[in-house]
Amino acid sequence: VLLAFLHQATRRLPRATFAISTRLTDLRAAFAHEDPDAMLAAVNRSVPDYASGTRLGEALEALRREHPQVLSGRRTCVLLISDGLDTGDPVLLQDALGWVKRHSRSLLWLNPLLRFEGYAPKARGAQVLHRQADAMLAVHNLVHLEQFARALAELVQAPRKPFLSSDPLEFSHGT
Repeated sequence: VLLAFLHQATRRLPRATFAISTRLTDLRAAFAHEDPDAMLAAVNRSVPDYASGTRLGEALEALRREHPQVLSGRRTCVLLISDGLDTGDPVLLQDALGWVKRHSRSLLWLNPLLRFEGYAPKARGAQVLHRQADAMLAVHNLVHLEQFARALAELVQAPRKPFLSSDPLEFSHGT
């Protein structure tokens, strides 16, 4: 559902979409479909390692090596959809996220585990993401998707500034 939402919400914007599981999968061809159902079918065909674990650091390193041009700087907003339950090396993840942050406007962590009351980033990967992300956002229901859509629209149109939020399920390193 989140992919279909993002497909439609960003259809008029330049975008690059990748899936990360045990490896990096380029989804730009899938996201080129106008129809969300066709896009989702193409994504399902494209990601052979879905639900087989996540190694974010390794995949982001592959992004740096194979597709460095997708992070073009000041207008690039990176949306990282992850539960943070990463099985890879946290030092590699830290370095890779540092590269992402240096080459983008902002890094937003869309965390499906925020649907659970009392969630805290205790896993190694989640701790690294929590330190590096400009914000951690809940996107597990329509209310949060609407809030996310408004915040993303404001972020894309506004001059660069820290991502701030009053929602307790979000954080900003400035608050």
